[in-house]
Amino acid sequence: MIVRYWNPLQEIETASRQMDEVFNRFSNVEIANSTTWTPAIRLIDAGDGYQLTVLLPGIAPEDVDVQASQEAIAISGSRKMAELADTAKILHDDASYGSFRRVVYLPEAIQHQAIEANFGQGMLTLMLPKQVKPENKVVKIELAPTVAVVEPAKEKAAEPVAIDNTETGDVWAAEAEE
Repeated sequence: MIVRYWNPLQEIETASRQMDEVFNRFSNVEIANSTTWTPAIRLIDAGDGYQLTVLLPGIAPEDVDVQASQEAIAISGSRKMAELADTAKILHDDASYGSFRRVVYLPEAIQHQAIEANFGQGMLTLMLPKQVKPENKVVKIELAPTVAVVEPAKEKAAEPVAIDNTETGDVWAAEAEE
C-alpha cells in the first residue's frame, strides 16, 4: 500500500497559479519578470530508491537550490530572460521566467544524506535511496531441555583460634587482655 502525503495548501497554490496564467494569457498587461512558475517533474520508483527528474532548460546550476528531508524534496531557483538588442522585438514567447519553487512529497521515507545529483542538458536528476527498514521476521527459538544446576557445598566457617600475643610482641594486645 502506498501512502501519499496530501498537502491541501499546495493544491490551492497550484490552482491559484493556473488561474493567474489563464487571465494573464487573455490580458494585454505585461507581466513582470518575477512571475512564479513550476518546472515539470518525473518521479520513478526504481525499487531500492526513487529517481526524480526536473526539467530546467535555460537555467544554470548555480541558480538552482535543492533541499531534502526524509519525506520531501524542495527545488527552487529562477530563470532570467535573456537580454535583447534594442532593435529586437519578441513576437512570441512561451517560456516562463522568474522564480520557481516545487516541493515533491515522496511516498516513502528516503535517506536524505545519501542523495546523488546530476545536472546536465537542462535536466536535474536526483537519485533518492529509500530508507532501509528493519524487516519484521518471525524467528523460531530453540529451547534446550532444563538442566539441573548443582550448587557447590558450603564450607563451615573456621572456629576462632586463640593467639598468644606475647609471642608476637604485640604490646597493645597484651595490655588489652590484662
